[in-house]
Amino acid sequence: MTEDLIFVVGHGVSCRYDITRSLDDGSLPILKAVQKEDFMHYYVTAFASLEKGTLKERKLEGTHWISSYSCTNANRLGEEEKEELKDLLESEKYDRDEEVVLCCRVEAVHTGNAPCYAWFKNPYFRLFKYRNNISFDSEKGFYGMIDGKVADPNDFYHSFFLNAGSYVGLKRIAEITEKIDPSYSRKLKAELEKYKTDIRNGFYYAMPNAPVVPFRDGSWVEHNSNISFYADGGNWYSHGTFSGKGVCTGPLWLIISEVLDPFELGTHFLLKHNQFPTTIDNAALSQPYYSRHDFAHIKRGEVKAFLKCYYNQLTGLMDRETYTFWEHYNGAGQHKTHEEAWFLMQTRWMLYLEEGEDIRLFSAIPRKWLEDGKEIKVKNASSYFGKISFGAVSDLEENNVISAYFECKGTKKPKKVFIRVPHPENRQPVKVEGGNYCSRTSTVEVEGFKGKCSVKLFY
Repeated sequence: MTEDLIFVVGHGVSCRYDITRSLDDGSLPILKAVQKEDFMHYYVTAFASLEKGTLKERKLEGTHWISSYSCTNANRLGEEEKEELKDLLESEKYDRDEEVVLCCRVEAVHTGNAPCYAWFKNPYFRLFKYRNNISFDSEKGFYGMIDGKVADPNDFYHSFFLNAGSYVGLKRIAEITEKIDPSYSRKLKAELEKYKTDIRNGFYYAMPNAPVVPFRDGSWVEHNSNISFYADGGNWYSHGTFSGKGVCTGPLWLIISEVLDPFELGTHFLLKHNQFPTTIDNAALSQPYYSRHDFAHIKRGEVKAFLKCYYNQLTGLMDRETYTFWEHYNGAGQHKTHEEAWFLMQTRWMLYLEEGEDIRLFSAIPRKWLEDGKEIKVKNASSYFGKISFGAVSDLEENNVISAYFECKGTKKPKKVFIRVPHPENRQPVKVEGGNYCSRTSTVEVEGFKGKCSVKLFY
């Protein structure tokens, strides 16, 4: 059984930190730290002393480095190494004349105009042997939603993540069996409509019953996914954050799972309260690729919000040496294919995204990608319509034009092709060839697609 002494300041591990640390008067063994988070600043003062006597130069006694390392989070010691260290650890922990005492003070100072929560977790020993025994009371569910465990903690409650995935999975089965067994497909579709209604009822029941929390612009918004606001309290801190249990397995999954429409009121409220305190720079805390606000942003055409999420999560989790992804910002769980796969999926959405019988290209690419002389080229990518190839070329300096093309060789072709062509300086074209142009979204709509198309935008 491993013991860690932990205290928490702020609402969780994130893609960005603003922390300064120093020694008192530059040399004294008293640690001073300042952690800044939006409208809340945390001032930490900490030092160690002996439980009985006073610290003296001749009485200093250190700890073997391997003993300290073995007690750190996510150390990489094997079972044989731990067994070899057992006697050393026992003597370091329990065979001393007196213990070292940690003295710590944390002050939270509100610096903004709007109300803001301060987040603390007092110093405590985490016993890894028992850490998963804490669970949420889920005896009472809502409507016809199913319950079960969906992540590391043993929380068997009626999560939206579980129900969203179950719904969309069964919906795809109904679509697949439409030609194989029409009778079964019809029956399943009818049942799924009821299931969808139950989930939506659960969501819209939770909205007016959720607490309203202050937002950074001074407004208040209901917060029905951060379970740490649960009125009766509970131990919601997990995986380095107070909000992970509710946000990463919460109602944002209802959008990508086709239970909520990207443009309906419930989605608007979800995206607003997701900005704070559950994200920093629009990147979710701890394990960010579980938060599906990325999909909602791209479906709603919110390019800047999507890119803010995309780049902050990418730079926060990618290892600088191997370019593989960590599971968490705090360096736990290396080479995670789950995080890498969602990064690739986000990149796919940026480049191409199917919408029913249509397809959208370059929905969220940065404007800088189409600066003069730059080219985007994708060849034989897999899609719902079979293999597709497409690209764009910027020739602004010499000919004041950006051109783009799309080709689909499959038997099933999209009816419409939407090609977003964002000018690097946000200019509007004076002439467009190849389709109908929407100035609000910088998108050319190509109707009656036959297999190939190209567009040109002149500036």
